[in-house]
Amino acid sequence: MEGCLLHRGLVLIVAVGLGPGAGAQFPYGKGFPYGTGATPRLTITGAPWIGNLAFAMQLRDGPPGGLGVIAVSQGEASLSFGGPIVFIDPAQTTWLAVQMLDVSGSMTLAIPIPGPATTSFAGFPAFAQGAVTHSGTPGVVGTTRGLLLEVAMPPLGVAFAAAGSTELAAVDPLTGLSPWSHTLPGPSAGARVRATFARGGAELYVAIQSGGATTIHRGLVEDGAAPMWWPLVTLTSTVEGLAYDRDDRRLFVLTPPNLVVVDVDPVQPTFGSVTGSIPGFADGCVLTLAERGEFAAVATSAGVGARVIVVGASGGNDLQVIADEPVPIATAQTVLDLTCDLSPDGAQLLIGTRLASPLTSGGIDALDVTSRTWTSVYSAGASSGDPSWAYAPNGESVIVVDAATGQMRRMARDSFGWYTTHLSTVPTTGGPIAVALGRNGDTATLVQTPFGGNPGRVVYHVDATTGQSLATPIAIAVAGTAIGVVAR
Repeated sequence: MEGCLLHRGLVLIVAVGLGPGAGAQFPYGKGFPYGTGATPRLTITGAPWIGNLAFAMQLRDGPPGGLGVIAVSQGEASLSFGGPIVFIDPAQTTWLAVQMLDVSGSMTLAIPIPGPATTSFAGFPAFAQGAVTHSGTPGVVGTTRGLLLEVAMPPLGVAFAAAGSTELAAVDPLTGLSPWSHTLPGPSAGARVRATFARGGAELYVAIQSGGATTIHRGLVEDGAAPMWWPLVTLTSTVEGLAYDRDDRRLFVLTPPNLVVVDVDPVQPTFGSVTGSIPGFADGCVLTLAERGEFAAVATSAGVGARVIVVGASGGNDLQVIADEPVPIATAQTVLDLTCDLSPDGAQLLIGTRLASPLTSGGIDALDVTSRTWTSVYSAGASSGDPSWAYAPNGESVIVVDAATGQMRRMARDSFGWYTTHLSTVPTTGGPIAVALGRNGDTATLVQTPFGGNPGRVVYHVDATTGQSLATPIAIAVAGTAIGVVAR
């Protein structure tokens, strides 16, 4: 059966299953080892967005010369067979590939995805899993973890001023152009903006704080066109964070003193309303969310010391604190601010600290949510400045950028801890950098505020592994001082 490719409903899988995708991949469940103790892995190349003709899936770490299977389904499952667990619904399988594994125990399945990009199918999930076996050991089967692939739009970055302006500017990493800019209603003086993509990048939610109230705007982002906007809900408090839960189509909004949940599913009667809340948060906090909404994390600092609070929210809107931990800092120092990010499965929480001491720069530490143990990920040298960074949404790596030197490193972790896999230098003009990663974690969007009072901001798109620029830096005119960026 070498090279055999079987599929059912090919039109359906292109339009709904693996079709348009900004590249969110979420591994779930546990794989089952094949005999020798090795557990096969299922990975992807590139991102499954509309028009990506280079998209492919790889089955790795199987028995050389054995048989490999990659199956893609529109449904998720958990079917146990006395060891291996099937994480996809066999009844809804729309793509099945069976191939002989090569000498490294791998197989590759190319799935070119045609365009044009449209929001019609954005946000639909596909579920994939791989299996391996060998004729020399009949009955022994190894399986990979499940892999959720989200249908979404082509890559896009949106830059905004974190304070002082309500202007947004889009940047396209594929063309090197800025397809649109838009100023949302509301006074710009002193405004605070938070933003997040949703439904596979087809929707953009922007929270704008004006005075003591926050209005959340919902935008429909067609490919290459300026969004159409609607005001969704107004909250009578400030805004510190905004995050989207793809599984339950809800927004987590950090509006001190509360962390609230807002329903953004148009088919639900509670659409546009607050459906859950938990109090106890102060100004200066930052918010992050696991890919499927099981956990939210809030990091807070006020003067000396810092803490992180992990909130469980799985299966509904009932929010409960499940961890409240101090952030490890070698000596008691004033913490200027924190950044935090959860791995997609909520198992690892990364905390970046920026300290007031002129002799000590901050760093990044990781908290294992289950064991409550900390490990050091990255420590910046005193002369390097504080790093800008982002957790790759596939949960496998972290991108760290030194604004002072332009040095970018991709870091990964194994059983021994975190280590640098690639080190490169990205083009910079000097000045603070904000970093965002595309949903697959392979493309980084860097937005920089140049020194010297230069007008506008500079946007770079780089390969997050090699650091190579993907397009000519783009100059955008977004007012304000502290720049934020989101990417899909």
